[in-house]
Amino acid sequence: MTDPSDHAAARRYLAPLPVSSWRWDEARQVVEWTDGTTIAFRQELEEILRRLAPRGLPPFQALLMLLAACHDSWCEVSEHLLAQLGLAASVGRSSLPDWLPEILGRLDTVRALPADLRHDLTARALLAELVFEDSSRLLRPDDASQIVRGLSGLTDPALLAPQNSAPRPFVLQHELRPLYQGLAKVDAETLRLRRQTGLDALVRPAEVDLTPADHIRRLISALRDDVEL
Repeated sequence: MTDPSDHAAARRYLAPLPVSSWRWDEARQVVEWTDGTTIAFRQELEEILRRLAPRGLPPFQALLMLLAACHDSWCEVSEHLLAQLGLAASVGRSSLPDWLPEILGRLDTVRALPADLRHDLTARALLAELVFEDSSRLLRPDDASQIVRGLSGLTDPALLAPQNSAPRPFVLQHELRPLYQGLAKVDAETLRLRRQTGLDALVRPAEVDLTPADHIRRLISALRDDVEL
């Protein structure tokens, strides 16, 4: 049985604020933009959050924007998102960061990735790990685990309803900076290599200092193998 404190923690992290540009659908199985466009399914989020939890969790808004950019519909969504973020910032008495246009451009880069690097759950989880692994985390690992438990054991849909109490200050720069920083690392080659090997770069053989005799032996061996000689 899930501890009630896990549900409370999950609600604080996962339920939208009054100024949020996203919401859960009525069945609480899909996160969507306020116009009804799907961002992510609950089961998908559970798995991605579970994979991120050992190192802490980024702001939920940042994760949702990353997952939204994985959809083919991102270009249409992004046209309206800037206005929604501006409204949220004004209501929350915060300013739009100077780098917001750049972050949208970097999300366009995510949308431009090959489909196999952004469409399935494994690809999206890997992308989230890459983007947020070195960024500041909103929640520590212990708190993150509590949220994962709360979401997986959540049976009361009301817990994901919009938060009606006075929200914490909506500081757009705080919410999106981890995404802005992490997106700079995203490219198809890095993602594909990490998916295949778990590494961001191939391991190169270490340089070994050779003695003069070893150099001569290598030269003789190379000359023997040269078919043109």
